[in-house]
Amino acid sequence: MAQGTAVFECAQLGKKYQGRAALKDVSLTQRQGKIYGLIGENGAGKTTLMKIIAGLAFPTGGTFALFGEAARLDAARQQCGFMIGSSGLNASMSAAENIELHGLIRGLKLTGPEVAELLGRVGLEDTKKKVRGYSLGMKQRLGIALAMIGYPAYLVLDEPVNGLDPLGIVEIRNMLRQLCGEKGMTILISSHNLPELFQTATDYILLHHGKVLEEISLPELEMKCKKYARVRTDEPERLLSALKSAFPEAEARQCPDGAIHIFNCGDRLTDLAGLFHQKRILIEEFALKQDTPEQYFLSRMRGENNVKPA
Repeated sequence: MAQGTAVFECAQLGKKYQGRAALKDVSLTQRQGKIYGLIGENGAGKTTLMKIIAGLAFPTGGTFALFGEAARLDAARQQCGFMIGSSGLNASMSAAENIELHGLIRGLKLTGPEVAELLGRVGLEDTKKKVRGYSLGMKQRLGIALAMIGYPAYLVLDEPVNGLDPLGIVEIRNMLRQLCGEKGMTILISSHNLPELFQTATDYILLHHGKVLEEISLPELEMKCKKYARVRTDEPERLLSALKSAFPEAEARQCPDGAIHIFNCGDRLTDLAGLFHQKRILIEEFALKQDTPEQYFLSRMRGENNVKPA
């Protein structure tokens, strides 16, 4: 599959449960070789979208396609791997036996080395006990391994790091990034662990009340979260005029609360302060700030749209 090929596409996708809209006119394109982080509060529609992709739920409106195929979706799903909700683990079997069983269900007779490789990728290579004795984190690791059987072109994981300790989270993150790089795998992840998601994904989809609020790449997100000077004054027009004349490279935006954010001058705070003093502009607040990705997405969900151009 060529880099950048569309793996999943949907247009005006909708889903209602007993009259309540879980998804509303969702239009997305996910491309080969990227890791997509699906972000949103509880009830935003994240799991519903994943279930539709997996064939566990059916849309009530719109269209979607996997690998360009909209009609033969069952065949297209043979190229996918899913971990959504329960992974269907057999508690009386070992990890290796579970992988062998799920391989057969998918029509694959896995060899011993293939099973061992999957277990090694998720850190379960030395585990011999039955699944009934597993911790939540170990079950999560095995669920991820089951989703990866056959190394699908498209991997969909709902809360994959739930129950993992900090070391396990780092190991799964590194593994997913390695799979994306080595095999060109497209990965869709939902997680409430936003700091971890920001270290894993290459692109982000923000769902809010069933709608796509924003699609943004990691470089774009980093630009949104760059350092800025936060200034508050009762003379914003004079400040903006002075700023435009003295610092043409600066980008000034006004927040809903009236404060002004000044970008591209994060290393020139002393010069900014000198300008305001020279122009006798009374400053009520002056500080160097930097939004975190969490703050940025929270502001979008609250309808603040971050900041507005001045």
